[in-house]
Amino acid sequence: MTRDEHRSRNRKGGRSVLVLVLVLVLAAFGTAPATALIEDRGLLALTAVGHNGSFFDVTVAAGSSSTLQVALNNQTNSPIAVRSFAATVYSITNGGFGAREAGTPASGATLWIDYADTTFVLAPEPATTRSFRVSVPAGTAPGEYVSSIVLQNDVPIPGSGDVALDRVIRQVVAISIRVPGLLAPSFTVEDVSHRRLGGNSSVAVGISNTGNQHLYPEGLMVLRDDANREISQAAIIMGSLYAHSESGRVAAIFDGELDPGDYTVSMTLTDPETGASASIDGARFTVAEAAASATSRIAQLPQILRGPAESPGLVVGALIAGLLGLALAFLGWRRAKRVRAAAARAAELVSVGEPVSARESVSESVPGAPSPESAAADPAADRP
Repeated sequence: MTRDEHRSRNRKGGRSVLVLVLVLVLAAFGTAPATALIEDRGLLALTAVGHNGSFFDVTVAAGSSSTLQVALNNQTNSPIAVRSFAATVYSITNGGFGAREAGTPASGATLWIDYADTTFVLAPEPATTRSFRVSVPAGTAPGEYVSSIVLQNDVPIPGSGDVALDRVIRQVVAISIRVPGLLAPSFTVEDVSHRRLGGNSSVAVGISNTGNQHLYPEGLMVLRDDANREISQAAIIMGSLYAHSESGRVAAIFDGELDPGDYTVSMTLTDPETGASASIDGARFTVAEAAASATSRIAQLPQILRGPAESPGLVVGALIAGLLGLALAFLGWRRAKRVRAAAARAAELVSVGEPVSARESVSESVPGAPSPESAAADPAADRP
């Protein structure tokens, strides 16, 4: 399996989760759109005919063309008004596949796709097939290009519940186009920015694929304060950073808000397959005073250290361990006190002729308890 195939298969499930999380986050902050674009395999299906199903992977020389087919499938029992169109692809934040919405002007490789934007009624199964051509202009530079075909319901489905979003269910098939020639991978990082997000700080760095090959950079973002003390770091593992596409962003959300002041970001990213690398060292940004304080939190985020030698994880861990130790000591003392009292009582019963079985039941009721004889002989047995 090629790297593109592996990434594409992982991407199918990831995109649905990403869209859902994005909708929920936007709703939580009161900025959710009136209509949510959601990928759902239960309503419509779009398939690359003659390919692996999830995307087209074609090689087309400059000045040549290729004819492809998609299968559009209504998986319900009723006709659905749908819209299908070619969409420009871009890299979402932290990499990955994104396709522009209906009505967005085409650009890049999408201009090579002869697929009319149409609205029609799609009957239930069997699938409807539609042919289209990919024509690469003469003189096009070698490299990897990408576009897509989209199928979605034309009339939004009304939402319900507390977060009532009208839903547009859409399916997307990517078109990976390779124009023969040498590949020259490269990318750049620049332009640091900061924003507050639900009581946390988000730090973003602009990233651009300046070469002609799709990349998947990985690395580490390191955050320092104005005294050059490291206060946090975040691992970066990007999805697809598409060649011949607009610039994207690498962003990390940190646990808690940064205090107002000046900070720097250093980051080195490398594509593991090609070795292409880019870095930014000590790029400065300023955190202004917050207009209002948000209270919502996002779990499992990189920690922000508030002092030069204090790690919140270690401090909290030590505090929890101490409290746990005190709790266990208290419970042990309570148990020992009850055992000693019961043992003393058993000894008294023995002295007035109580059967020996009563003494045995004392030591058996609490494993490890002292025998009545040793408890009675110890003058400190009744003291805590």
